[in-house]
Amino acid sequence: TWYQIGRLAAVSNTYVKEGEEYLIKLVSLDAQINSNTLAWAHFRLGTIYENKSSLEAAKEQYQMTLNIDNKHDEAKKALARVK
Repeated sequence: TWYQIGRLAAVSNTYVKEGEEYLIKLVSLDAQINSNTLAWAHFRLGTIYENKSSLEAAKEQYQMTLNIDNKHDEAKKALARVK
């Protein structure tokens, strides 16, 4: 549920504060969730930061995504876009 709220916020750029809060809660669980969900949570958090023009924070989240899943094409594209 936390991921879905965060995903919706990232994709729609609405309820951003709530989406960011839930994604931060989710990524803080780290080892308690599967790596695919964790990678996507970092990616969505990066998207929220990018939408807020917090590019350094976005870069950090996209890089964390790639640290978890180095084949994450969306994160690769996003990281190239914000550099």
